[in-house]
Amino acid sequence: MLALALALRAGLALAFPNVFYPDEIFQTLEPAHRLLYGYGVVSWEWRLGARSWLLPGFLAGVMRVSEGLGPGSTGYLLGATLALSAIGTLPAWAAWRIARRSADAGPALLAAFACAVWCELIYFAPKALNEVIAGHLLAAAVALAPQPGEAPGRRRLLLTGFVFGLAVALRPQLGPAVLVGIAFVFRREPGRIAAPLLVGAGAACAFGGLLDAFTWGSPFHSYLRNLVENVVVGRARGFGTEPWYAYLKSLLGIWSLAFGAILALFAWGARRHPLPALTAGLVLLVHSAIAHKEYRFVYPAIVLVVLVASVASAELLQELKRRRPASGARALALAALAWTLVSLAVAPRLSTEHVLGHPANRSDALHWRRYEGSKRSFATLSQRDEVCGVGLLGLGWAFSAGYTWLHRDVPIFALEGSETISTVLPHANYLVTRRIDDAQLGAFVRERCWGRICLYRREGSCLPAPGYDLNAWIAERGG
Repeated sequence: MLALALALRAGLALAFPNVFYPDEIFQTLEPAHRLLYGYGVVSWEWRLGARSWLLPGFLAGVMRVSEGLGPGSTGYLLGATLALSAIGTLPAWAAWRIARRSADAGPALLAAFACAVWCELIYFAPKALNEVIAGHLLAAAVALAPQPGEAPGRRRLLLTGFVFGLAVALRPQLGPAVLVGIAFVFRREPGRIAAPLLVGAGAACAFGGLLDAFTWGSPFHSYLRNLVENVVVGRARGFGTEPWYAYLKSLLGIWSLAFGAILALFAWGARRHPLPALTAGLVLLVHSAIAHKEYRFVYPAIVLVVLVASVASAELLQELKRRRPASGARALALAALAWTLVSLAVAPRLSTEHVLGHPANRSDALHWRRYEGSKRSFATLSQRDEVCGVGLLGLGWAFSAGYTWLHRDVPIFALEGSETISTVLPHANYLVTRRIDDAQLGAFVRERCWGRICLYRREGSCLPAPGYDLNAWIAERGG
C-alpha cells in the first residue's frame, strides 16, 4: 500500500508538473539550490532572515546525492520529488497503524488505501512546503502516540515528542494544536509520560533554534523575524484577508457532495480517536482566526480529517465483517472503490474556482496543470549549453520555476509595464511567455507550448547586461 501511495504521488508529480504557490520553489528549493550551487533567486523573507534553513538544508542534501540521476536539473528534481513523496506516504502508514489496533488486516488496509488515493494528499505530497511536511509529521505523531492503557517505552515517547516538535519547527503556527495534543496524550499518566514527550518535542524545537543561531547569527532568528514581519509590520495582510469561515467554505467547494460523507465519518471516528480529531480541529481553529488565509495553511488539518475518516471507514467495515463474515471481501472491494471514485470526483475541483487564496484565472484554472509550461520550459533549458539569457513575458518571476529548474547561471529578465521585447533581445536567446501573437516577438521563434505557456528561441549569442541583477530588480519592487 505504501508503494502504491509513493507511485501515485511521485508519478503524477512527474507526469503533471505544476506550481500550486511560489513558496514551494522560492522558500525551499531555490534556497537549497543557492546553497549548493551559489546562485538563485532571493525573496524578501531570505533577505531579512525570516525563514529557517531546516527544510532547505534537508532538500540540499537530497539534491546533492541525486543530481546524477539525470541531465541538467532533472536529476536532483527527481530526487527531491521522490523524497517528498516518500514522506507523503506517512498518512497511509499512520492510518494502517491506528486502524490495526481495532481492526483486522483487511479493514486496516482499507484505511491505508483511502489515504493513499485521496487526491489532496496525492497532489500536495511532492510540494516542498513546510506546512505539507508538517502535516505528514503530525499524522505520524498521532499514530505513534500511546493509547489509554498502553505502557510505551521511553524511546517511543521521545520519538513521538520529537516528531510533534519537528512539525512545530517547520510550521510554528501548529504550536497551539501540538501543545494541546501532547497534554491530551499524557493527561492520564503525567508523571511517567509527560517528561519524555516534552523532552522530545523540546529537542526538535531547540534544533530549529540552534540552526538559526548557526545560519542567521542568533537563536530562533527566523521565527521571531517572521513573526515581526507578518504580525507587527503586517506583510501577511498585504497578500489579502478572508473571513473566519473561509476555510470551511473552501473545503465545501472542493469536496462538494463528499463533504457530508467525510464529515460524518470524521465525527464517527473522533469518538474513538480523539487525538487526531482534536488536533485537526485546533489547527483549523487557529488558522481561521488569522486574517490572511491560504488553503495550503490548513493542509495539516485536511490530512488528519482524511486520516480519521479513513480509520472510521475501516472500523465500520470491521463491524460489518463481524456481523456478516461472508460479505467482508465484497464490502472491502466496494469501500475501496468508493474512496477511489470520490477522490477522482474531487480531484478536478482543485482549481482556482474553489481553492482559497488564488484569484480566478481561467487559463490556469486546474491546479494539476497550473504553470506546467514554466517548469517544463526551464527544465528543457537546463539541458542546453547555448543558453545565455532568458526573458519572461506576461509571466511573473514568482511563477518562473526559478534557477532550481533552469540550473544555468545566466540572467533572467522579467519584462513588465512599458518594457518590450527589444529590451531583452540583445541579452537573452530564449523567452518564456504566455501564448501571444508570434508576430510581436520579432526574432524569437516559437519552439513549443505547454498549455498557455510557450518557449521561444532566438539564434545567436547574448550581449552582457552590465549592472543588471534579478535579485536587485526583485528587491526594488519589494518581492
